[in-house]
Amino acid sequence: MGWFLLASPFPCYYVLLIYAGVAWHQVGHFPFYGHPDPKDMGLDLIHDVVFLFCMIGGPLSLLASMGAVPLMLIAGSLRRRPLRYVGVALLIAAFHFWFINTDPLGLWEWLAD
Repeated sequence: MGWFLLASPFPCYYVLLIYAGVAWHQVGHFPFYGHPDPKDMGLDLIHDVVFLFCMIGGPLSLLASMGAVPLMLIAGSLRRRPLRYVGVALLIAAFHFWFINTDPLGLWEWLAD
């Protein structure tokens, strides 16, 4: 269950990257703030679905990562390797937190434009 919680937020990132890839294909460059405006790409329904998916998926990814840490501690203690399991869970949780807060590709800002 802990591994599932750790992997559950990744589809949100995949959907956002696929939508950015569609924009890249249409415009010819990787999207950034205002270029192109996601609402003006002619994909209104897809934009709304991606927007809702990412806005709900972002906070849920943090909750799933935090919920996975105790489950990984229990699973690790059953196999007598609690530090390894908790270490992996904390690294993945830190990655989710970093990706949501820093927006390294500028896609959250571009989508919410």
